Amino acid sequence: MICEHPHLYEFVEGKMQELTPLAIRLNQEGFKGKDVSTFGNQIEDTMNFTMKQLSVRMEILSRARGKRIEEIYRVTETEMGVL
Repeated sequence: MICEHPHLYEFVEGKMQELTPLAIRLNQEGFKGKDVSTFGNQIEDTMNFTMKQLSVRMEILSRARGKRIEEIYRVTETEMGVL
């Protein structure tokens, strides 16, 4: 959608900023005062993963502005580490 309607990026960015504290709080509540989750993850690792994923999503959305969908998904051999 952002490829076709770049003006939506600001709306999505604002919504992500609004919802990020909720994502953080949900992860924290999942630990309920424990250092290790039910799945065996450390809270610090979980929080780092959460922030990294939010950052990656915003980077992808940012790249979409002003580009065609084909350009976003085109990956060169150099980017893939082949060359």
